[in-house]
Amino acid sequence: MRDCICISEAKHVGGYRISLRFNTGECGIVDLKDLVFAYPIVEPLRDITRFADFHLDPGLRLPGIAVFDVDPESLY
Repeated sequence: MRDCICISEAKHVGGYRISLRFNTGECGIVDLKDLVFAYPIVEPLRDITRFADFHLDPGLRLPGIAVFDVDPESLY
């Protein structure tokens, strides 16, 4: 059985891209532009300043009208 994948560090690197470090030690950059433009509920996140105001909790929590959580395993 494999351990739960968690994000240990996240940093906005420009546009809709976030640099991620996972508890496995692996790193990568994810571009969430398609996600932000796919759902009307997260329209406020199209403003890069709001998008960059995310935090870890324990997944990636993006601020919006409603909080939009992104599962760490889907980003892995």
